[in-house]
Amino acid sequence: VVAVGKGGEGAEVFMFSHRDRVGMYPMTRLRTEDGGAIALSGSHYIFANGKLTAARYVKVGDELERGDGEMVAVVAKERVMMRGLFNPHTREDVMVVDGFKVSCFTTSVPPALARALLWPMKLVGFGVPEAVIDAVRWMTVGVPQGQESY
Repeated sequence: VVAVGKGGEGAEVFMFSHRDRVGMYPMTRLRTEDGGAIALSGSHYIFANGKLTAARYVKVGDELERGDGEMVAVVAKERVMMRGLFNPHTREDVMVVDGFKVSCFTTSVPPALARALLWPMKLVGFGVPEAVIDAVRWMTVGVPQGQESY
């Protein structure tokens, strides 16, 4: 995982909303025409066709954005089981993972709400206590989920 800021400079991860190294989880693996591949949860937003799209809704033929801004076509999509579930957050709300531009957000809540809930933690800085992360999760119970794309 490489976190990248708006100008291409490094961006630090200030917290993880998920960090499970042990469990097995279903992932969506997307392969691109240039030989690239990324595996992420189906609910994680990736930049596809110029907008945030939950990985489970990306289709063969859609174009993913590379970290350098280049667009590459998806040539294969598969569901795989993988060990670990991680959701890092940067102040910029975006990262480059395996060469692809992804959001720090998932469909758990709409991105605008996630941004608002995370804003105080961005001010606090690094090392957000687990109790604070749990409180934010509790506040989102019953909140409508995010859309397919934005």
